[in-house]
Formats: sequence, structure tokens, C-alpha cells
Amino acid sequence: GLRILRPTSSIPAIGLALSRMGNGAYTDAVRILQEERLRAPAENDELDVFLGMALSLAQRRTEAHRVLKNMLARPGAPSAERELAKKLLAGSATGAASSLTELASSANQAIRQHTIL
Repeated sequence: GLRILRPTSSIPAIGLALSRMGNGAYTDAVRILQEERLRAPAENDELDVFLGMALSLAQRRTEAHRVLKNMLARPGAPSAERELAKKLLAGSATGAASSLTELASSANQAIRQHTIL
């Protein structure tokens, strides 16, 4: 699939992890994203925000905060990923949900762009 078309993209791993999170398999989601983290470029806000979310859902909040804080400490333009990270760190479920909806829309657009050659 997408991994063959775009071998450097983290989108397939993120999609699989989101599916696992949706089924309550948070530990699986963490494993998938941590494996992708080892393979992916050093700075990947998309990957890091979802890893932070999965860690938080898996009750590994200290690790989640470390991942999210490190992500926000890197230079970068404002983005949906950074807004979601801030809301996750603040513990705002409502704010995080709205940011996640915006991010999901962006991810869907990215997937469409990656699959169109």
C-alpha cells in the first residue's frame, strides 16, 4: 500500500496505531509508534503527537509528557500537531478532541495526496 508508494511516510503506522487506539489496544499502538519512531526522521511532529497520545491512553503519562514536551521544544511553525500536543499536556479533553478532529482532516488530505502520483 502506501508504505510501498511512500517508504519514508509515517502515515501508515499512524493509521494502524489510531485503529488500535480506537479498539482500546493502547499498548499495541505505543509499540507500533515506537517502532516507527526508530525508523522515521528525527523530527516528526505527526508521529510524536500520536505517540504522546497513545502513551497517555496507556497510562504512561510521564513518558507521554516527555515526548510531547520534547516535540514542542523543537523549533517549528504553529500546526495542528503542536496545538494537539499543548492540549494533551494541559489535560484538556475537549480541546484535544477538537484539535484531533482538525488533525484527522489534515491527515486525510495528506493520505489522498500521497496516494495520488
